[in-house]
Amino acid sequence: MLAIIAIGAIISASYMILSFRRVIFGEMSELVRQTDFSMNRIEFLALVLFVILILFFGIYPSALFDVINQAFAQGAQI
Repeated sequence: MLAIIAIGAIISASYMILSFRRVIFGEMSELVRQTDFSMNRIEFLALVLFVILILFFGIYPSALFDVINQAFAQGAQI
């Protein structure tokens, strides 16, 4: 019974992802196929910075939570 439920969940999720992709993106136009979507150096630097911050706060979330807790503590005293 569990295997049937798991297979059904996988098929359902696959169908939803396929449907959302078709609804949101549709077919690619010729203009999109011809366009160059490469990044310049500033965009790449911003991407690298965001990846570093996401990894840092994912591994060490207390650095962010300490700042948030201090802000809430100060707001509660006002």
